[in-house]
Amino acid sequence: MGLFNVVLHFLVRATSVCFLISLVFIPLSSLAWSELEEELIKKIEWVLPHLDEKSRERIKLRLRLAELYAEKARFVGQKEIDTHGVFQKESNKLRERSLELYRDVLPDLSQSLQGTVLIQMSQLAELNGKVDLAREHLLKASELAVDLAQRGEAFFLLGELLMRHNQLDQAERYLVQALNYEQKNQPLVLYRLAMARASQGKLDQAIEDFTILLSNKHRIVEERIDQGKENRKEERDFFAEVINNFVVILARRGNLNYQDINKFLVLVGKDKWSEFLPFLASEVERLGKWNDLRTIWSYLIDHADALNPDENQLLLAHASLFFVSVVENQKKVAEEKLRFLSQFFSNIDQRACYQSSECRQSHQNIRLALARWLDQEKLNPSFELVSTLSYYCDMWREDEEMQEHWASSLRLQKQHLEASLVMFQLAQKTINEERKESYLLLALEDAEKGSDEGWLFDLRNYYLQYAPLKTEYPKVYYQILKTA
Repeated sequence: MGLFNVVLHFLVRATSVCFLISLVFIPLSSLAWSELEEELIKKIEWVLPHLDEKSRERIKLRLRLAELYAEKARFVGQKEIDTHGVFQKESNKLRERSLELYRDVLPDLSQSLQGTVLIQMSQLAELNGKVDLAREHLLKASELAVDLAQRGEAFFLLGELLMRHNQLDQAERYLVQALNYEQKNQPLVLYRLAMARASQGKLDQAIEDFTILLSNKHRIVEERIDQGKENRKEERDFFAEVINNFVVILARRGNLNYQDINKFLVLVGKDKWSEFLPFLASEVERLGKWNDLRTIWSYLIDHADALNPDENQLLLAHASLFFVSVVENQKKVAEEKLRFLSQFFSNIDQRACYQSSECRQSHQNIRLALARWLDQEKLNPSFELVSTLSYYCDMWREDEEMQEHWASSLRLQKQHLEASLVMFQLAQKTINEERKESYLLLALEDAEKGSDEGWLFDLRNYYLQYAPLKTEYPKVYYQILKTA
């Protein structure tokens, strides 16, 4: 019996070696990844029970098997997400099997490798919804770290874990510790720290972090290139994300002055002001911070010599200031601003302007502001509103709807002759027969209430000759005969 056991042990060891060799030489081209993975898992599971408990081969194979189950869980989990939107039981079981194998082999690993494995175990535990367990693994990894880099990585991952699960104050604490140890990825650590603080409402501290990060942007990029990390697109994408979030947080804090804006432009690059200053303006506008919006666009206008904006960018700045004055009910300021814009608009290349995004945005801002103003003064339009509408209609003469509003406002102010002239101009421009008929009849109605008999006579004759539908022909003809 003893001899039989010796022979069996020899055969198993020899077989395991053969299998280990076969694992290396499975032809990758003939198997899909999932098939290769399944083959490896089956062979290692078969070999393991035949190896000594503490043998080096068994430890290495269990570690490799844990990695394979983790990778299979990732592969299966991705399919589950694509199909169901959430992880299902199969990937959860695979992660549990991987965790079980890692736990068993962990005491037999070197201290350095234990830290690496604990980080992997943390990720698996979190994916299975065991956040507290994931945290324990990372804390243990930080304790077992053999150098500052490994400890810094553990603290950083711990901070990210807690951020993902909205434990922001604790996340901040660990990210601060990570900064003391982590040297390789300090920019990323600092960025996450800024976001953790911003999420807690610590906006001034977050802005300080962003300022440090962006102040060292060029040095960081150069160092990474020196280290052989020459993927400049990756660096550009990282700093683009940083700047975008910096803009959002700066807008949230608000209370901007010229010094803040100047510092902001220095950080993002003054040569890129045309990209980031409008972005900052759009954020403060979205938040309804009108004082900040006024500050931003006034800064551009006041620093036009240094920033050298083109005509369309200046048009957008003035249009935005008009919008703010309407929102804040500063009627006289709004009227004066649009009068200035009308003069400005007449002196630029309007055809080129219509093709620019800034011009379209200017038009939209002005129109939205006027619509808001009209809604406030539906039944009793102010002199400033009527005057402002005249400037708008002089700038965008193709906007029939606003010209109708202008005529209606003039009518409510009992400026019937002016309203009649506006409606007549609309009738001449439109090619729609029903609208042309309607505009001419409204022009006649206003002219009848006006005081210019000569204009009324001419308008009636025009209607008889050119009205497309002539729905009121007998009535108008009779009125001409009556006054002849």
